[in-house]
Amino acid sequence: MPGTYHIITAIGYAKERVPCLQTGPGHRHKSHIEESAPAACGLTVVQGRDRFCNISIANPGWDYDWCHDCVRAFRWTDEARKLWLAKGIDTFDHAAQPTS
Repeated sequence: MPGTYHIITAIGYAKERVPCLQTGPGHRHKSHIEESAPAACGLTVVQGRDRFCNISIANPGWDYDWCHDCVRAFRWTDEARKLWLAKGIDTFDHAAQPTS
């Protein structure tokens, strides 16, 4: 799963109150709301802490360190598959797989 830039499919984010570990004179709250979403690879990514985008805008032309498992989770056009391969990510050919 090399790569730190993930792809999500979620439209909304899960919200959860978590303890706040920040300190400092202007920092007084003990907890805050954290928004997260599941990535295609199974990792839960947190808004503001992790790097990710929605599948509706993910583009193999972007110069990011993509999570290979996230990329492999989706069907891509032949052109997009060539771009992923140029980045060293061999995508799964969903079309070549038999359906049961």
